[in-house]
Amino acid sequence: MIKKLLSKKCKEFVIFNLFLLLAVAVNAQNAPKKLFEVRELKADVKVFFSKLEKIHPDLYYYYPKDSILQAKENIMQQIVAPMSWSEFAKLIAINTTRFFDGHTGLKWYFFNWNTIPKSAFLFPPKQISVEKGILYIDENTKIVSINGNSANEMINTMRNFSEAGTHQYKRDCSIEDNFSSFYYHLYGSSEQFRLIVEQNGQKTEKIVQGVAKKDVYANDNNTPNFDLIIKNDIALLTINTFNGNRFEEFKTFLDSSFKQIRQSNISNVFIDVSENSGGGDENVSLLLDYIYPTDYYFLYGYAKVKNKTYGSEWKRHNEVDTPYLGKVYILQSYETFSAAMDFSSAIKASNRGVIIGEMTGDPAYSFSNSTSFTLPKTGIHIACAIGFYAMPSGSHNCNLGILPDVYCHRKELNALKKDTNALFEYFKSIIAKYGDRESDIEMLKKFE
Repeated sequence: MIKKLLSKKCKEFVIFNLFLLLAVAVNAQNAPKKLFEVRELKADVKVFFSKLEKIHPDLYYYYPKDSILQAKENIMQQIVAPMSWSEFAKLIAINTTRFFDGHTGLKWYFFNWNTIPKSAFLFPPKQISVEKGILYIDENTKIVSINGNSANEMINTMRNFSEAGTHQYKRDCSIEDNFSSFYYHLYGSSEQFRLIVEQNGQKTEKIVQGVAKKDVYANDNNTPNFDLIIKNDIALLTINTFNGNRFEEFKTFLDSSFKQIRQSNISNVFIDVSENSGGGDENVSLLLDYIYPTDYYFLYGYAKVKNKTYGSEWKRHNEVDTPYLGKVYILQSYETFSAAMDFSSAIKASNRGVIIGEMTGDPAYSFSNSTSFTLPKTGIHIACAIGFYAMPSGSHNCNLGILPDVYCHRKELNALKKDTNALFEYFKSIIAKYGDRESDIEMLKKFE
């Protein structure tokens, strides 16, 4: 059944990512102690491409085979001396990331803070913005170059750190949020950044002081996985993971939350999955059971795994005490990924609620069912999709992520989240404008 396949897909993806992060941290710490010989590195390059071609259902879906073979040749030509684990990982990543989907290849290198020493000086986080491929600092101040590096070339290179099939908007969001890490991995540490900026046609120099990594980065994450806030007639459910290993915890949270929502006579529920990177679809199914009538039944999607095509539907799998059938609003962003995107697709396709934010990270038609293999000489772990999946997008273009009904830039949304009163005032404005829109549940009443 596709349901079991996709559920396994998303669950394994989260576990696999946790495994990769641990592996990266360990390898990053050990990498400088050893250099790998040219013959070892070239052997791993051959394994990298041959394994992907063998495992992936359609490796040349986004780019022709000739382009990828040229990338392989480029890597081979640059291996002229022994390299460390980190140097080799960077070489693979910078030459291949843009060719493959989000579940395939070596995706983590430029996002990884563990490969940056604590003593490194970085470009201060949250200082820049990217709009349609143009780099800005401060409002309306365009960056022309940083330490002599052209901003245009910088953007073009950094856009290639995102996977194939993603929209330029998503790529630029990723640059904004990860600029400090991206810049370091490309150009190294700098105590001072010399910017040439342009405003109103005039170019001037601007100096930005670097910040030590130890002062801006911490490994601990205090963001709660699940949270409920109720104010007046509005409830906010924050769900930052659909991790299948936390199904019982998630069920307990939903049982308690919807009981409070029912007792408080809440008629507007906002569900925040804007920072949810996925997990198990059994968790998504459980959440849907709380917000749909007993007899809900609609298209989930199709998947092709090992040359077999499967189709399935969303329908009730868990009995809950009186499902919530009031107004639903979803908060999403480009960080809404995998199983979280499945949830947004379900809401959008069935007209259950209003979606607020940005497009999701993955397109509606994409690859998944991620597995992994290890390069034998360097020990680097590589992801590879083994299935193709397609789900309703609710828009005219299934090659895009799930589009919102109401646009809200994630930086604006994140700023609102820091002030609960401001956030709920924003919710009130959404309800005032979109609260009367009929959902499929309300529309059915006209046919009774």
